Amino acid sequence: MNDYYAAPSIVAPAATPMRKPLGLKLFTVASAISFLGGLGSAVVVFAGGRTLAGDNVSEVIKNDPQSVGLPAGTDPAGLQTTLGSLWNQVVDSRYDTLSARASGAVFVAVVVLVVALLARKGALWTRVLGFLFAFGTLILHALIVSDQSPTSVTAFSLLALAGALVCLVTAWLPGINQYAKDLKVQRI
Repeated sequence: MNDYYAAPSIVAPAATPMRKPLGLKLFTVASAISFLGGLGSAVVVFAGGRTLAGDNVSEVIKNDPQSVGLPAGTDPAGLQTTLGSLWNQVVDSRYDTLSARASGAVFVAVVVLVVALLARKGALWTRVLGFLFAFGTLILHALIVSDQSPTSVTAFSLLALAGALVCLVTAWLPGINQYAKDLKVQRI
C-alpha cells in the first residue's frame, strides 16, 4: 500500500476575458482624433510658413479690417505696398504666433495620445492625466479657432476640440472604474 496520498487536483476555472467598456474605447479613439487634429494643424502651419501667415494677414484685413484697427475698405495689397518692411514685421509676428500655438498643439497632442495608450487598462492616474491634458487641448484649440486662424488650421483645430471634448466626458464614465477594479482583482 502507498503512504502517499494525492490530493484531488482543483482546477480554477479559466478567466473569461473581460470586454473593455465602451467608454474606454471611446476615450482612446477620441484621444487619437484629438492627436490627429492637433498634429494636422501644426503640419499646416509649419508647411505653410510665412506664406501662410502673410495670406492670413491679408485675408483678415480684406474680410474684417476693423478687427485689427484699420478703417473699413482697406486694401491689403495697397497696405503692403505702403508699409514696405513693416508689412514683413507684421507677417513675421503673425507667423510667430501661429508657430507658437502649433508647437503647443503638437506637445499637447502627443501627451494626450501617450496617456490614452497608457489608459487602456482604465487606471485612474492615466485618466486624470488624460482629462487634464484634454482640457489643455480644449483651451489651446479654442484659442486657435477664435483667433481668425487660416481655414485649414481652424478645421484641424475643430477636430482636436471635438476629440478633447469626448475625452473629457468619457474619462469618467462609471464602467471604466469597474473594469479597472476587475482587472486588478484578476491580476491578484
